[in-house]
Amino acid sequence: MALINREAETASLQALLERAEPALALVRGRRRVGKTYLLSNLWPPEQVLHYSASSTTPALNRQTLLEEAARWSGEEIRPEDHPTWRTVFRTLLNLRPDRPTVIVLDEFQYLADGESGLREVASELNAVWE
Repeated sequence: MALINREAETASLQALLERAEPALALVRGRRRVGKTYLLSNLWPPEQVLHYSASSTTPALNRQTLLEEAARWSGEEIRPEDHPTWRTVFRTLLNLRPDRPTVIVLDEFQYLADGESGLREVASELNAVWE
């Protein structure tokens, strides 16, 4: 299926991927408007690690994200070696360093328990990103 009425978003996101340096984008909006569909269908599957967090525990989300990253990348990634979000994000950002890669963390709010936990996850991502 084609992406309809998403030309501006498509162009912006494609431009980020074509840059010579890493880029971070936040896609937000009301529920049920097609954000996940857009991010799932914009790039070829081999270029995108797409993880949709679920309303479980942070530890279980870390584990399943790492398992998905291992399946997608073909790398051996052991969840037990990643006890914090910082170690998870460091590993994700170092996957496939030789080619353009998109990492989609869908339903980001479910990665943590509550608002303070979400600040912690965002802080860990920021620390690794910088």
